[in-house]
Amino acid sequence: KVVFVGEQPGDQEDLAGKPFVGPAGKVFDAILDDAGVDRLKVYVTNAVKHFKFEPRGKRRIHSKPNAGEVQACRWWL
Repeated sequence: KVVFVGEQPGDQEDLAGKPFVGPAGKVFDAILDDAGVDRLKVYVTNAVKHFKFEPRGKRRIHSKPNAGEVQACRWWL
């Protein structure tokens, strides 16, 4: 089995409730395709389950999770 672990959901992933569906997900899918890996046969998740952000106008800008936030979500891994 293969597991891919991202840092945290991005804005689009947070809204969709699924990992790697935004711009990074498109790159991730292309890399998997180039490697001949079926995304449906691997497990994809994030180390932190919430989207930590700073509001800037109408946008939500990514903010790096701290060690405590990663530790709190560890049991999902």
